[in-house]
Amino acid sequence: MKTIKYMLAAAFSLAMASTYAAEANDAGSASQIKYQKASAPKPAAKTQSKTQKKAKAETAEQQAPQEQSSVTTSCQVKFDEFQDNRSNKQTVGTNAIRSLSPTGLEVWLKDAEADIWLGKVKNSSGKVVTVKPKLERLYAYAQSMNLHGVMAISVDYFVEGQLIETRKYRGFGSTGNTWNAESEYYEALSYAAHDALPKVLKDINSLCEKVKS
Repeated sequence: MKTIKYMLAAAFSLAMASTYAAEANDAGSASQIKYQKASAPKPAAKTQSKTQKKAKAETAEQQAPQEQSSVTTSCQVKFDEFQDNRSNKQTVGTNAIRSLSPTGLEVWLKDAEADIWLGKVKNSSGKVVTVKPKLERLYAYAQSMNLHGVMAISVDYFVEGQLIETRKYRGFGSTGNTWNAESEYYEALSYAAHDALPKVLKDINSLCEKVKS
C-alpha cells in the first residue's frame, strides 16, 4: 500500500514539474501581445450570503471587465487609428526575469479600438466629430500575487475638421499572477484598455450634445 502511495506521489510530482517547466518556457518565450475582449455581463444573483459577498469583493479586481454597452450619439463619429506617443516604444514593463517587449502592439490597439469603440457607437446625422487617440503610456507590473496594467491615452476631438479640445484618460486592470508568464501581464493590459477606452464614449456623448446644430 505504501509503495502505491509513493508511486502516486512521484507521478504527481513529475506532472507538476512538467507543468511548471512548460509555464516557465512560456514566460521566457512568449512575445506577442494579444487583445482580450471584455466578458459579457452576467446576471446578478438574486440572493447572496455574507460570505459570498465578501469573496466577491475580494476577487473583483481579478475578474475580467464586462463588455461595454452601445451608445447612441447626436453626431457622426469617426475614429482615427492610435498614434503611439510613448517615449519608450520597446517595452511595457518587466516580469522580473526579463523586459516585456511584445510584438503586435499595433494590432492590439486596432483590436481594442474595434471592440470598444467602432462596434459600440450608433451615429446620427449631426456634425462630424473625429476622434484622434494617442497612446501615451502602457505598462504592466507585479504586486504581491497580482499583476496590474496601466494605460494612459490622450484624445484630440475635432468637430468639422477643427480641433475643439484634448482630453486625457487613464485605465487600470488587474489579474492574478499564476505563472508570471508574459501572457498574464498582457492580459492585465487588456483589462486596462477595458477601463480607459469606454471613458471616451461618455465624453463623445457630452461633446455631441454641445456642438449639435
